[in-house]
Amino acid sequence: MTKITLEFAGDLRIEDLALSLPPNGIEAINMREVNFIFPSAITALAALLHEKRKKGHSIDVELPSASSGIAGYLKRIRFDELAGVNIDVTQREHPPEGRFVELTFIDSSDKKDEFTKQFLREVFEGELEKDLISEILSATSELLENVLLHSGDNPWCIAMAQKYRSTIEVSISDRGIGIRESLSRNGDFDIPFDALAVQLAVRRGITRDSEKFAGEGLWKVKNFAVKQNGFFWLWSGNGLFTASPWTQGAGTVPGYWHGTTVGFYFKRHGWTRL
Repeated sequence: MTKITLEFAGDLRIEDLALSLPPNGIEAINMREVNFIFPSAITALAALLHEKRKKGHSIDVELPSASSGIAGYLKRIRFDELAGVNIDVTQREHPPEGRFVELTFIDSSDKKDEFTKQFLREVFEGELEKDLISEILSATSELLENVLLHSGDNPWCIAMAQKYRSTIEVSISDRGIGIRESLSRNGDFDIPFDALAVQLAVRRGITRDSEKFAGEGLWKVKNFAVKQNGFFWLWSGNGLFTASPWTQGAGTVPGYWHGTTVGFYFKRHGWTRL
């Protein structure tokens, strides 16, 4: 098998991984020239490296210098613990309050509930109307519940929430069976490719008649993000769905994700009721 080294520079987003991540054969990841990493990419990389470590495989990871803000940031959000990489920093660490809910390993309803409670305490408290807070926390909880119910045997994911300037971003990545297989197991779908699967998954009530699927979660989150002038993504296999106020749709991408990675960001100001 050909061994592959991935190299990234500048700002690192989920789209960059979707354009480059092979299904197998990664030997090394070079992020020395990365200036900023979005939670969408952080949770995906953490989930990938966590899974490889659990299976006894190793991927060499090169990070920005110890004196850089990126190294300190990755240390504070526990990237080193979950990804199994060593991060040496020369900057003083800061507590996470008010900026992010650090990378969190979730494999039970109790951990899911604790994540949403921490999200409320450290991101939303005192800033928004209660009904709007309830709406986004419910959507986040539903996405996490999807992982626990539909991603296969021994389900788990890595999640993160971050407040950066006027934007709040939530990202969730699992290494389960993926959207296409999940829909196929519902019994009513024979989906030939991943791009169609992610397109169908964000339709309202696509699996409403099934006892296993509610058919509302992804649709609700996608609409919420778009309504708030934000951005939504859903990547599974080589199918990527994205939505913004200006455009939305699915396509086949060069990169491949085993499982599902989903997330959204939105503005803290100028909220609109759905």
